[in-house]
Amino acid sequence: MKWVDQLQNLRSPELEAYFSLKKRFNNEHLVIARADKGETLVLLTRDQYELKMYDFLNSAGASLTAFSLTKHSMEVRAAIENTRLVFQPALQPQLIQMSYAIP
Repeated sequence: MKWVDQLQNLRSPELEAYFSLKKRFNNEHLVIARADKGETLVLLTRDQYELKMYDFLNSAGASLTAFSLTKHSMEVRAAIENTRLVFQPALQPQLIQMSYAIP
């Protein structure tokens, strides 16, 4: 049993309020974000939030980049396999992880 399921079984008013809000936020695609000024939180739709983030990134001069974890992993593996200066050949199999998704 997951810990979330265990929490749901406790049924305190605070937990009921939390899970009710969480469900409503998911159903209505709402996000809580910090306001631009002050220590205030604001409620935005996901679309409004994403638009605000894109505007912020564009104003900061950020650009879109493409990154492939699979491609990067293959390049790192090839570099390890092709080098003889840094790693001894006997150690190379120990340096390559089987799961490329886990750093």
